[in-house]
Amino acid sequence: MTDDSPASKDDIPRVLRLVSQVVAPATLVTALLYFFGRQRTLAFYDHFGVAESTLGLSTTDYLLVAQDGLFVPLVVVTAGVLVALWARRLRRRPSVAPSAWVVGAVAAVAGLLVLFGLVQMVRPGLGVAAWVPRWVAPLGFVAGVLGVWWAVRVRAPAPRTIAESVTVFLLVSAGLFWAVANYSADVGRARALEFQAQLPTVPGVVVMSTADLQLSGPGVLARECGAEGDFRLRYDGYVLMVEAGGDYLLVPRRWAPATGHVSAVPATDDVRLDFQSRAAVGSVERC
Repeated sequence: MTDDSPASKDDIPRVLRLVSQVVAPATLVTALLYFFGRQRTLAFYDHFGVAESTLGLSTTDYLLVAQDGLFVPLVVVTAGVLVALWARRLRRRPSVAPSAWVVGAVAAVAGLLVLFGLVQMVRPGLGVAAWVPRWVAPLGFVAGVLGVWWAVRVRAPAPRTIAESVTVFLLVSAGLFWAVANYSADVGRARALEFQAQLPTVPGVVVMSTADLQLSGPGVLARECGAEGDFRLRYDGYVLMVEAGGDYLLVPRRWAPATGHVSAVPATDDVRLDFQSRAAVGSVERC
């Protein structure tokens, strides 16, 4: 038995209207993009041991990379909602209500998922294998909340209240927010591993300087070329990671997590970067 009264059917639209009255949609979307973009950025630079807070990245920088961690969740969620709407339109009202044992089994599994999610909120990774993505727990929490809600609605049918709908909406929204945040961080770590794997073959830079920058690293070649006052110091073997906060972040081609480091070189008139083509990778020019 389900409650299909007009009031209950309007619950979700009413909840969405209440949310839009509290937070402007454009502001909410921008805030979410900023947060997920920052999660992705934090995870990326953390892999290389770089403190993201020192880079001085702008809001635009975070917004530009946010899509990297949002595209897949957005497609999955919107596709899921569309399938649910189609299923609701095509379904036939069952002649017999679900049996008590089916409802009980769903409620038990859902309750365990909710409990698992709550434990992961307090102790992330507890009892979970390292290879399990971190977004699994929040998605399990969302499924658990919906499962418990369904079981309660079947076993104790009653007109839904706006308070009940708002509570479920907030729990599901919090779970999805948590899942996307973890997924964005996983994407950042994956992009960092991709960048690391491509270091030996991607186009790099030659650092030219008027003063000794004391740069060193695995595979880095430092030479003195030219006369005093010119860009006489030359450093080969670097890949430019990013220019941010007035610095060039340079990664040695042979960077490794255990031994490598990232160098920050001031982006001043005394430093020049000469960009190499992919064909020039591995070659060292004469002075």
